[in-house]
Amino acid sequence: MAVLAILVTMAVPYLFGFTREASMTKLLNDAKVLEDGIHRYYHDHGDWPRATEKEVTINTDMTGWILLNANGDEFTYDPETMNFYDLDMSKLTDYVRINSDPLNYVLGNPVGSLFTIKPETNTRLAGIAQPPVQTNFGPGPQELIAGDMTAGFFGEVPSSGFITGAELSNAIGLTAGTLQ
Repeated sequence: MAVLAILVTMAVPYLFGFTREASMTKLLNDAKVLEDGIHRYYHDHGDWPRATEKEVTINTDMTGWILLNANGDEFTYDPETMNFYDLDMSKLTDYVRINSDPLNYVLGNPVGSLFTIKPETNTRLAGIAQPPVQTNFGPGPQELIAGDMTAGFFGEVPSSGFITGAELSNAIGLTAGTLQ
């Protein structure tokens, strides 16, 4: 039982790391789709799908933000030479649909580039309740019956739903050590 507890202790951070990485990959993929839609909109209308007029930027709101380019690399920006705008998603409905919150992105001019705001630095999402990330929490019921995600009750799991220590170690790629 102690070995299983150790394996679970090792597996949980590993599995939750994948969740965080998957969320970031989704944001970056949505950014590529959005950027394509933004350029198609510009081609059709001769203007960018800004939420405000050209003169109204969000440059002063960006303190502490880390922007990522389309490749996911950090982008060093100078608010003195570039202007940043929120997107008007209503202008893009004929061009693209994404599930990510548009507050995760900013439009940069003069070149019409889209940047993703690194989630842990995006201060404007701090007060907004985000939808829970859909994750498989293991065998058994996935719907929370009582409590919260840190201390909740999902229901009972039959013993046939559990995995062995060997199955867990294979799932997380653990190759060293002895099974007991």
